[in-house]
Amino acid sequence: MNFKNILKQKFIAKLVLMSVAVSGFWINDSVPVYAEDASNNTIVANNNNFTINDTKYEGIYDDYKVQTDSGEASNNNVTTNNLNTGLIHGGYAYDGTGNANGNTVNINGGTISHVHGGHANLGDANYNTVNVTGDAYITNLVGAGLSHYGNTNYNTLNINSGTIDGGTANGKNMGRGIYGGLSMGTGDANNNTVNISGGTIIGDVYGGWAPNGNANYNTINVYNNPDLTNANLYAGNAANEMIGNSLNFYTKDITAQNIYGFQDLNFILPETITDGDTILTLTNGSTDLSNTTVNINANGASNLHTGDTYTLLQNNNGITTSNVTNSGTISEGISLNYLLDIGTNPTSITATVGEQVGGLNYKTKIINQTAIANITLPMDSFDRIVSWLPPEGDDDDLDAVFMETENEYRPFFNTSYNYLRRKTGNGSYVRTKNGGMDVGFAKTVVSDSGNKLYFAPIFDYGTGNYDSYLSDGTHGHGQSNYWAGGVIFRKVNKGSGFYYEGSARLGRARSNFASNDFEMGGNPVHLSYSVSAPVYAGHVHIGQLYPINRENTFQLYGQYFHTYQGSMDTSLSTGEHYEFDSINSGRFRTGVRLIRQTPNKKNVFYSGLAYQYEFNGDASADYRDFSTNESSMKGSSGLLELGWQIKPSKASPIMLDLGAVGWIGYQEGITCHVKFKKAF
Repeated sequence: MNFKNILKQKFIAKLVLMSVAVSGFWINDSVPVYAEDASNNTIVANNNNFTINDTKYEGIYDDYKVQTDSGEASNNNVTTNNLNTGLIHGGYAYDGTGNANGNTVNINGGTISHVHGGHANLGDANYNTVNVTGDAYITNLVGAGLSHYGNTNYNTLNINSGTIDGGTANGKNMGRGIYGGLSMGTGDANNNTVNISGGTIIGDVYGGWAPNGNANYNTINVYNNPDLTNANLYAGNAANEMIGNSLNFYTKDITAQNIYGFQDLNFILPETITDGDTILTLTNGSTDLSNTTVNINANGASNLHTGDTYTLLQNNNGITTSNVTNSGTISEGISLNYLLDIGTNPTSITATVGEQVGGLNYKTKIINQTAIANITLPMDSFDRIVSWLPPEGDDDDLDAVFMETENEYRPFFNTSYNYLRRKTGNGSYVRTKNGGMDVGFAKTVVSDSGNKLYFAPIFDYGTGNYDSYLSDGTHGHGQSNYWAGGVIFRKVNKGSGFYYEGSARLGRARSNFASNDFEMGGNPVHLSYSVSAPVYAGHVHIGQLYPINRENTFQLYGQYFHTYQGSMDTSLSTGEHYEFDSINSGRFRTGVRLIRQTPNKKNVFYSGLAYQYEFNGDASADYRDFSTNESSMKGSSGLLELGWQIKPSKASPIMLDLGAVGWIGYQEGITCHVKFKKAF
């Protein structure tokens, strides 16, 4: 595209915007704004993501801004693709006390001089985000939140690739630099974050910068392999208070100019760490670590070895190490702890891994309980399956879809919901909220002697969520789902009231897990993972119906349920690879039921008591040569059930069954079910 066409397209774009303004049409939060530069690259302020009124979109030649003269400039989303321009502002509260909060700028390639996520004058610039990707080249300044006289808090700058030449700022030239939050006047810059995971960085990088205020709890995180050879890292920089600022290195072989303004220096050793590796090398001037806490932890996949030594920091120009503290241990993910020996000399700090202490962290038991939650869905479906035919004493009506013709399939549908708490030993438990359904087609075969065989292929589905707890209060939560296909049958002997039943299913269950109750080296860490396993389930059920009179029947039954969940494995978000043992759940239940039928045989009411015993239901997991503490559902439970059934007839071939079961013991809570069958 030649220069003449570029000028022509820019002129047309500006003319369109001027025409909108002249016509008296205000651009507000219900109208998206689009403008193109000469290279057909676009900057988009999407009305689905911003709520700003009295907005001017200006600067076609030099800059792109979502700007307000006196009000708020918040919650905008600006994306550029290979744009070559001067300035980008996600939200610019140009004058007055308006704030520039919650803006997002995505820079994908291109050459740009200045980038601001949120830019305010007298107001605050908080919760803004800037993402830099592609081969972007930013020549002077990139910042998530900037305010001339207000505060800049909770802003985030993510640098994934490209080149940023911020030059030298350091309070001398605020038109340059790289920062999460910058408060140029008397405001504070707190809780800002800069994440560097790639690209080339030149100049000064600040987590939070407050030349005349406070800069507390700001963070710089370094991942992967960015080029920081010509960069200085300032976690915090302020005239007044600076506490809780941290520099975190999640990688190795990093070279930088120097590091400043931190109270916590954290090294999280990557999974590729080996004996003798160096994490950080500094080349420009001496480094002052006085009164600093140095923490060392390791990715769970790093596989630490006693005796391994790593150089955490190397600076041949000198290191001051007075009053440096550390925890004395190193964590391998959330699972293992090792003793740690920190060595200091005038030019380096080293860490040597000592003996492993204490075995697996007790909290890893909660990992087993995801396997428990996973198997509860096929276990709970048994309570739907054993009730696929109604508990009643009239053999002629045991066919719930009122079939008069033999050898024809009739559809049925069962659904249930439960809220159950299962104890898993030593004060721990899993609380589930599960729902599910069965869909099947029942067929009746009547023998010459009048005995009936009921047979049905079924599809079984379940879904739910769970919370798991340990005795120390550790909490995790997740979602589960399950599906299976199978068959059910029941044989009823005419006249005797004796029957027997069985089922078999094959399927798969999946669960995920998340928790914020874990630590690595004393620092909170988010833990998450997901698992999946095949499941096999089957049951046998025998019973006897004893007619008391024309309206009442007594039922006695025994049931055995077996559920098998295969072994599975997963990688935790902290790096460790865990292998779960298979689970066998075997439950025996025996109970009685009183069934009362109304004189017109249209309604049936039933109530019952039963005892259940879980024989095993044990779950455990392995990490390297260690096993978690076992979780077990083994134990006794009792149930009380109540139900009401509307029976089918020729005039209305619909059966509806509503029931509820209350549980006490190792399994506590309530189960509700709805059964629906219809003849077509």
